[in-house]
Amino acid sequence: MRAQIILFRRMPPNISYFDYLVPENLQKKIKPGQLVKVPFRNKEEFGLVYSLEQDSLKLKSSIKLRTLNSICFENSFLTKQISDFYKELSEFYATDLGFIYKFSFPAFTKKFFNELSPTDFPEIYSIVKNTKPTVITTSDIETVSSFILKQLSPKKQNLILVPEKNSLDEIASILKNKFPIELLSSDITDKNSAKLWKKIRQNENLTIVGTRKALFLPWTNLQKILILDEGNENYKSWDMAPRYHTKDAAMLLSKFTGAQVYLLSHTPSISSYHFAQQSSYLSSGNLTPLNRAFTLVDLNLEKQAKNYSPLSYQLIDLLQDLQPSDSAFLYINKKGSAGYLFCGDCKKPVICNICGRPLSYFGVKKEIRCNFCQTNKPLIGQCLNCHSYNLKMRNPGTESVEKELSKLPELSKFKIIRIDSENEIEGDLKSNNSGTIFVGTELAWSIIPWQNIKLLGFLDTDRSLLSSEYKNLENLWQKIRDSFYKTSPHTTVVLQTSHPDHYLFSALKEPDIFYQNQLKERSFFQYPPFNYWLKLAIFSPNANLAIKEAGILKNRLEDLTKTVKNAKISGPHQAIPYFQKGNYRYILLVRLGYENYHTVIKEINKIIPKNWKVDPNPSTLFSV
Repeated sequence: MRAQIILFRRMPPNISYFDYLVPENLQKKIKPGQLVKVPFRNKEEFGLVYSLEQDSLKLKSSIKLRTLNSICFENSFLTKQISDFYKELSEFYATDLGFIYKFSFPAFTKKFFNELSPTDFPEIYSIVKNTKPTVITTSDIETVSSFILKQLSPKKQNLILVPEKNSLDEIASILKNKFPIELLSSDITDKNSAKLWKKIRQNENLTIVGTRKALFLPWTNLQKILILDEGNENYKSWDMAPRYHTKDAAMLLSKFTGAQVYLLSHTPSISSYHFAQQSSYLSSGNLTPLNRAFTLVDLNLEKQAKNYSPLSYQLIDLLQDLQPSDSAFLYINKKGSAGYLFCGDCKKPVICNICGRPLSYFGVKKEIRCNFCQTNKPLIGQCLNCHSYNLKMRNPGTESVEKELSKLPELSKFKIIRIDSENEIEGDLKSNNSGTIFVGTELAWSIIPWQNIKLLGFLDTDRSLLSSEYKNLENLWQKIRDSFYKTSPHTTVVLQTSHPDHYLFSALKEPDIFYQNQLKERSFFQYPPFNYWLKLAIFSPNANLAIKEAGILKNRLEDLTKTVKNAKISGPHQAIPYFQKGNYRYILLVRLGYENYHTVIKEINKIIPKNWKVDPNPSTLFSV
């Protein structure tokens, strides 16, 4: 007898499992779903029995199968539903099944198995009846609280997902003393992770409040999945495999467990809004207009007044009017001193000699850097075109804003804290609850003490308004609306733009305007939610070789999808950044209709070489 074993590790290309001989003393005990230990290379590895074969295996004479060592746990380790869920994730996200298991399981110890219930799960289960996801448009935390308490059952397992760990305590306080709850985030200890895993696997009736990784618990009795702030971009895993979107993965989990999915937000994502309009999703609640006042600053008038600072005159006046105990947050999603340098004489930008794009200036490190290909070098003092020393800065970043603030003597009474990837802040910012001006990028959003912010400034909305990435405008929309919900009604909000007539600003009081315009634009370009997109990326130290490989794969993809309705393959495109850590980076984009995208992607993944990165439902099309 031989057993096919899924190892809990990164698997070699095109291998899902390994064959092992089953020793005679274990042949009557072994069965699919058991946890075992097997020899692999020079050590023992955990694995799951995928299947058993009684027939003789014809192998090359040079191949000798190794023998399985031991059965660690004689009962079924997972329900059939969860095993199938992991398999579906593996196929859809082009991730080795062994890595999915490793990603999902806690650290195993002898004590872990001794404490594990001997519950055995049936190998066959009835097909669950799937219900449509429901979009719940909420207006405030009280509405969210009421809905949560109404929907959850203390006699079932429930999952509440939040976009970041800072939100865990707020939701936990709603459920305190009403439901048995556990919290799960990325900083949970191995010991506590194992305890929680065992509780769920042993069918304890718990409500888990967690970040996106909580989806991968070994659910046995899951009833409800609530995704809070469902449009938040933190729900996308973009930096490592599996590159799943939480909402997509929750739909798959619902498919196998029958759990009802609820998508809660004060500002639904464009895709959720669209599918609710099309009746593909159920919906409840209405979009709430932002009736609060805000100040819209026309930067064109600032330039006419010879103000080229990132701070408008109106914003400076408001900063100077703050009380010494007040705090402010100036949001600009661009680090560094300047988006790019240009010559004041010949008016040409200082460009990168690798990719030909404008170079950014970082004043703190006294260097210029290409944000496209990540090339960096010491600051040059003159224009490479006309050799003039009259270099100017355009498109300021966080460092520029920090410098401008320090020039204003009226603001000397305030602490200035910059938060970006060049200056990440550790610790609790709530202690900096007064007399502080925060200057930050996206990184600051989840750690700012919002309850103390008296003045909020969006310094460069144009970066999103004019972006080529299809989701950037939606992200700005989410940010602005989210800030109104996070801050006090008495907080002054300033929006700086060179395009004051853009529909986004009028949509703050009439939100349907934003969705209708966005859907019209996305329909024209066939972007989501009208089609499903898949991003494939290759990194190589040889640009020509990368382009050649991309061309080969593109031809194979076109052959595979030539009969698929609405399918289109584009590229290869230069990725952003184009050159990084010694590699040139190229992208292929695959567009598929929603009718059969799930099946087609699994077929596509079968022909993608293992050196390619696969990103279904990407947040960005060209950035990697």
